Amino acid sequence: MIGHAGHPEVEGTLGQSNASSRITLVESIKDIKDLELSKDLDISYTTQTTLSVDDTQEIVDSLKAKFPKIQAPKKSDICYATQNRQDSVKSMIKNSEMLLVIGSKNSSNSASNSSISSSCAISSNNTSISGIASSSVVAIRV
Repeated sequence: MIGHAGHPEVEGTLGQSNASSRITLVESIKDIKDLELSKDLDISYTTQTTLSVDDTQEIVDSLKAKFPKIQAPKKSDICYATQNRQDSVKSMIKNSEMLLVIGSKNSSNSASNSSISSSCAISSNNTSISGIASSSVVAIRV
């Protein structure tokens, strides 16, 4: 499973794992390098639904390179609302000096939006407010 340790969806999915349905969490390309599985093994992957295509593409590509027979989900697990939101942040931030991200500390959306800000050398503030489950973004032009 591609996702982030500690995220409620990941924890719930991993909690269903047993000897006959082994689930391994993959958070990064390094995790793939450490996987010791036969290339001919019948395996598949799924993703944490709140991750964007941008968040997962490198990992998916690395999985496919290491395990050519890996099966993808029949339908994308990616939440395109998340991808669209992150694309909007990338567009808004071009004309901003600061990005204010309001969301939960364990929100992948909040973390991704803060990361987008950092990669653009823009100041970012990720503020956690109790009871907020998803991320809100305010771009500020000073």
